[in-house]
Amino acid sequence: MAPTTAKLTTLGFLALGFFSISFHPLVFASDPCAPRFLIPELTPNGIVVHRPPPCGGIRALHFSRDGRFVLAQDHEGITILNVQPFSIACRIPVEDAKFAGFTPNSQEVVFISPPDGSADSHVERWRLTDGNQVGSFKIATAGCVRQELSPDGRILLCSDRDGTVRAIDVTSRETILEQRKFEKQGFGWRADATIGAPGNVEFYFSPDGRFVISRGITRSIAWDLRQKAEVPLAGQLKHGLRAMAFMEPERIILPKSGPGKLGTVTADLVEFPSGSVVSTYKIPPRLDSAAADPEFVIVRPFGILRRPFDTSAMHGAAAANLATGLIIVSDYPVLDVSGHFYVTESDLGEVGLYEIGKGLQAKMTLPSQ
Repeated sequence: MAPTTAKLTTLGFLALGFFSISFHPLVFASDPCAPRFLIPELTPNGIVVHRPPPCGGIRALHFSRDGRFVLAQDHEGITILNVQPFSIACRIPVEDAKFAGFTPNSQEVVFISPPDGSADSHVERWRLTDGNQVGSFKIATAGCVRQELSPDGRILLCSDRDGTVRAIDVTSRETILEQRKFEKQGFGWRADATIGAPGNVEFYFSPDGRFVISRGITRSIAWDLRQKAEVPLAGQLKHGLRAMAFMEPERIILPKSGPGKLGTVTADLVEFPSGSVVSTYKIPPRLDSAAADPEFVIVRPFGILRRPFDTSAMHGAAAANLATGLIIVSDYPVLDVSGHFYVTESDLGEVGLYEIGKGLQAKMTLPSQ
């Protein structure tokens, strides 16, 4: 179905708040993607929110930190695009990779390749200049119900079934940090799209991959992965449950619980690790991550609630500028921003490059294997 533009009603304006909005076409409940985002499901062990992979043709879109490249991932592989001119730089033929992203220096792509039937994880590194693989590492991760790869691809975080959290050096395969029984699995609220098993721990890395916060239901723990040491947390950062995102290596955006007036939430920008409040902003609810541009946050699913607590018709994404309040809205759940540009899925399986305030600049259909 081709995207259609939704007309903003008074209700829509109230739901979005007093922001200036740059619209990418919105599609609501008639879109076949809508059922993929589920409302909280009550289970015998607590409330678990299952967040399936994006339902469009593209699973992930990311700008490199320097803004020169775009990573576009579909089910058949990973395509690296040049931004100027908008063209294909290389194609990595790997199906259903996890955590594909650029390294902080924008020179490599790292990801976990699909399982080979064993209980191990395979971390791969590919160079952008020639599209060649430069590293492949097999790591024993039996027992992990939640895992995530650091932005630089050097550390794999694992949350075990007994609630133990481990940091594993990808090259040496050694556990460099461990917190036993940090959070008991299978109880409480989780949004686990990665492994598909309920768990209680979320991992949040700083953009440079140096720091990570493991956040549970009731508490959080921070590690300096370079120094292999715990970092004491203070203030709001000590507590668990709420979503957060590193905007810079030493600053974190931390929404306060529950939507406020006009459908927005109050979010504090706090220093890491002190938790001291630097600034306070109004953003749309459901913070997902920071954009490549540190002035923007990504929220998803995004849309207008048709009924209280029912997010089944909300399947898009939005990027909110913390300083100006500008919101960029997409009907697809993949979106990223870098400088004056943003990328999203312009049509099923097609990447669109947009300039803020000027609209579509170029588009690219991803190649098949």
